[in-house]
Amino acid sequence: MPADVRATDAVGEQAKRAPRGAGGRPTARRSIAEETGATTAAVRIPKPLYDAVVHDLLGTLVERPSYAQIVGWTCEDHADDVVAELLHAAAAVRRAPRGRRLATDGVPLTLRFQPTERAALDDVIRRAEEEAEKITRTAAVTAALRAAVKHGVTAATS
Repeated sequence: MPADVRATDAVGEQAKRAPRGAGGRPTARRSIAEETGATTAAVRIPKPLYDAVVHDLLGTLVERPSYAQIVGWTCEDHADDVVAELLHAAAAVRRAPRGRRLATDGVPLTLRFQPTERAALDDVIRRAEEEAEKITRTAAVTAALRAAVKHGVTAATS
């Protein structure tokens, strides 16, 4: 019987076809840092901070670094300022009112950290957790971007 002709099991009922290809959806598999060298982190930052980063920080640069590079460089060059921003943000969260909160305008960012950038961010988080409770990666990225807007970015040029 030709492949394009469909057989029927009963009158008017079509037989099930074999799945094409490997069959079904691919298995869920995220990129592993050991294989790719990069770690992906999705965060949401306030819209005014995003505008400041895009217009004030990156607006004058000819070659734009990635957001992960900005965060990594800032954590390396201005670690004390990033920790201070994190501690200030942690204190503000503790004093925030409980109950109904209004939605805030945020911008999603997906950062692809190289191992050295990720290590710099994790080091800042560890330092801040010595003085405050749990620090999220989103809070650390936000604090690093705030410090980057304040100090600017110094990229290594060749």
